[in-house]
Amino acid sequence: MAHFAEVRSDNNEVLRAIVITNKDVDAHGGDYSQGAEDYVNNLMANAQSESIKEEFGGSYPSTTYWKQCSYNKKRRGCFPGPGSTYNVELDRFEGPKYFDSWILNEETYQYEAPIPRPSPIHGNYFLSTSWDEPNQRWVGAGIDGNPNTYVWNTETNVWEEQV
Repeated sequence: MAHFAEVRSDNNEVLRAIVITNKDVDAHGGDYSQGAEDYVNNLMANAQSESIKEEFGGSYPSTTYWKQCSYNKKRRGCFPGPGSTYNVELDRFEGPKYFDSWILNEETYQYEAPIPRPSPIHGNYFLSTSWDEPNQRWVGAGIDGNPNTYVWNTETNVWEEQV
């Protein structure tokens, strides 16, 4: 099976990924060929996703194109999903960049926080962790009966209760 990502022409954001049979890809130029991508573009020209329409207020993005991608990440970067982007200059897909401070990992093609995500375990509690962009830190919210909020201390590598 071959995978193709639908990409917005205006900002190269991935909208969705689909599967096409190898037989159809081979019949239209083979893997990663312009012919196969043109075939998918023509095949999907009138198959607009209703969920994507809803996301964009009832109308589909004006123009899109299709690029073949690799489910096992052997070619063109990471496997794309909604929010990923296609880097035209480098001919690869890159994961979503959730925050401006996040940096692209050139091995995984995923964006990562400037401070590695800490373990969500604090003593006997599990924390729901999230990145605090304005303060450039990880915060943890207690769950399962723990009402406290915590901040990750990068010097001690310990969750500290926020007062």
